[in-house]
Amino acid sequence: MFWQTYVPEPVFFSVAGWPVYWYGLIMLVAIVAAYFVSRYFVRRAGIEIKQWDNLIFYTLIGGFIGARLYDVLLELSYYQQNPGDIFKVWQGGLAIHGGIIGGAIAVYIICRKYNWSFWRVADWLAVALPLGQAIGRWGNYFNQELYGRPTDSAFGIFIEAENRVSAYEGSALFHPTFLYESVLNLLLFVGLFWAQSKANFKTGMTIGLYLTGYGFIRFFLEMVKIDQTPIYFGLRWPQWFSILIVAVGVGITIYKRRDLPNPKKSV
Repeated sequence: MFWQTYVPEPVFFSVAGWPVYWYGLIMLVAIVAAYFVSRYFVRRAGIEIKQWDNLIFYTLIGGFIGARLYDVLLELSYYQQNPGDIFKVWQGGLAIHGGIIGGAIAVYIICRKYNWSFWRVADWLAVALPLGQAIGRWGNYFNQELYGRPTDSAFGIFIEAENRVSAYEGSALFHPTFLYESVLNLLLFVGLFWAQSKANFKTGMTIGLYLTGYGFIRFFLEMVKIDQTPIYFGLRWPQWFSILIVAVGVGITIYKRRDLPNPKKSV
């Protein structure tokens, strides 16, 4: 299989000596795709697009800061020795858990400003987010990062020796966890889009289902990953955080499932 011998280049092309990285380009495509999905629901609700664009702008900033800060804190010892690498985001290092926290804070602030329902807006974003994640995960492939354990299966992808996790230098093929997560996120997106499109779906349940679904996805995929991360009581730190996300998601879903007002035509 060609993916078992092919070595992806992190740089797509260069302009006047400035490299354009696949990682950044894929992230841009992911953001644009998620944005237009969210606009579908925004237009249905009659929201002014300019105001929605403001929310997206600040949510991206909050999510970006949260994603980078979370990753830096997880690998604090490395960044303390290499502080300049904190700003090299084109090399990867955007943690979705931190992005969710940072983005949620930004969404809450903007919703207060425009007097919008936080739960309704969170529902729209919850549909778009897994699509963006499904696309964005391919950036990990071109950076040859966040792969899983060695494997002899046909799904195994080739990882160059310089990008292999220590203690696995003797292996060449690894589980493409980016692909597994991409496919699962795509399925989650389809399910949430269908649910959110239903006229009788309760406000706030979509974000609850997203958190629950993505929490399960990350928890089980972490069992395959081998990148370095803190381990507590036999579980990787992202697994503990995923358990928290699932608990929050289940709690929101149960709470919102009650007979609460469901203003589909307003924010």
